Amino acid sequence: MLFNLKKHAVLAVVPLIAIIGCGKSGGTLAAVVNDEPLTQSELDSYIERKQSVQVVIPNLQNAGVLEGQVVGSIAYQGLRDLITRRVLLQVAKDEGVFPDAKDIDAELAFQMKRRPDFVRSLTLAGLTLEQIKQDLTVDLAKEHILTKGLKLEPGEVDKYIKDNPKQFQQPEQASLLFILAKDAETKSKVDAELSTGKAFRAVAQKYSQAPNLKQSQGQFPLTVVDQMPKQLQDFVHGNAEGKASGWIKDRDQNLIFYIDKKIAAKEVKVDDTMKTFVGRQLLMARGAQAVDLNKRIREKLKTAKITVQLAQLKEPWDQFMKSFTADDANASTSTSSGQTPQAPKATK
Repeated sequence: MLFNLKKHAVLAVVPLIAIIGCGKSGGTLAAVVNDEPLTQSELDSYIERKQSVQVVIPNLQNAGVLEGQVVGSIAYQGLRDLITRRVLLQVAKDEGVFPDAKDIDAELAFQMKRRPDFVRSLTLAGLTLEQIKQDLTVDLAKEHILTKGLKLEPGEVDKYIKDNPKQFQQPEQASLLFILAKDAETKSKVDAELSTGKAFRAVAQKYSQAPNLKQSQGQFPLTVVDQMPKQLQDFVHGNAEGKASGWIKDRDQNLIFYIDKKIAAKEVKVDDTMKTFVGRQLLMARGAQAVDLNKRIREKLKTAKITVQLAQLKEPWDQFMKSFTADDANASTSTSSGQTPQAPKATK
């Protein structure tokens, strides 16, 4: 990812936070957070577009195609995300840095300068314009909290760009198709079909036993080559488009990959929009060193008046808050004894 400032861990400041929407009026209540309603329709909408979940993956050895047992339920994780995000927005209000409508419109215009397909790509993924603006509201609220009162020195952005040329490259990418075979019979059928010259994608759609096959259409989720497992990196580097790998054993299943398209790494033009983005990221990185945003979220969450209205989610939420409080007590004890406190397991 271009200019991700990994060493500063900006994106990991509040690990509970994922993409959610702001409050809506009307409809069945899912919860109430400090007198602000969180509706069932809002929760349903968020769950429909939630792109990641916490799962239990025992004995993980390799980064492959994984199925995992969801921690709690997707509905519970969605509710927890929504409540945490609502608390974040309330922290921004407390700090006097809550983004207004003009801020959101300006941010939308800025993101479209960075990426002309910004709105289109998100709407194709199922988001409405309202949801996109809601997400931008939360992103800006976090940024405003972290960067409140901070300013860059003249020339700081140019120096960073000069000192970090690799961060301003479009990374090498590859579009891979894959087939997952969980048994020998399926593996043999795949081999037979491919040996006749049948298109890899068609064989994948017919025989692959990968989860979410209809949605993915046999597409491997990772596209940036250096983010792929080493074995796949070697395969991409050593082969041209249109080539298939041999079968790769991953625990008790077999995978075969096909290079659909390769895109070489290239330099990215550094214009004024890019420099503005770099400056903002530098300020966020600096703010993350000075502002423990996760702690502020936790403190606000501990004192918040939260009432979960949905019966099926009330007990999981109550259990989370009990664990959350207990972990905080343990962290305080560890701190007083000179040990480094750990974040609550439920918030990772």
